[in-house]
Amino acid sequence: MSKKKRAKVGRRMIYPTPAKFARAVTDYFDAISYELPYTREDGSPICNLNGDPIILVKYITPPSLQELHLFLHIDSSTWDNYRTKEGYNEVCSEAKLRVEAYLTEQVNTRDRPQGIMFNLENNFDWKKKNEVELGEGTRKAMQLASMTIEEKKNLLAATLPELAAFAE
Repeated sequence: MSKKKRAKVGRRMIYPTPAKFARAVTDYFDAISYELPYTREDGSPICNLNGDPIILVKYITPPSLQELHLFLHIDSSTWDNYRTKEGYNEVCSEAKLRVEAYLTEQVNTRDRPQGIMFNLENNFDWKKKNEVELGEGTRKAMQLASMTIEEKKNLLAATLPELAAFAE
């Protein structure tokens, strides 16, 4: 008995090679951005410490993964499928990093970055770190909570004479 070949299920990939996929992702970022060279008043370029001219990338519209999906004519589940394929996953990671870099820059330059922080925490695995200053009473309660029963009995026995004197 011969085995039948199983038919592939689903639509054909819109981007059959990682190179075509990378080109389409690059086209998205190129379509929403432009380069602005830093220059002096006389028009000469300002260079970094390596001697290379400094060029700032400006976005016409903020980059986002959702807008990238629309540009590529794919949905988020298709994007997730591309992320699991060899060669495509590097392109997906770089695109996500570019969007994250933009959002990070916005957090550092905006007066009210709460919405951007929400985006980073929910879509880019950022974690919010909260530090809480404990008051004296809380520190004592935590210290008592970590004591053994025997230590608590000894503390109570030592405190009872003071409490009796206070009650009189």
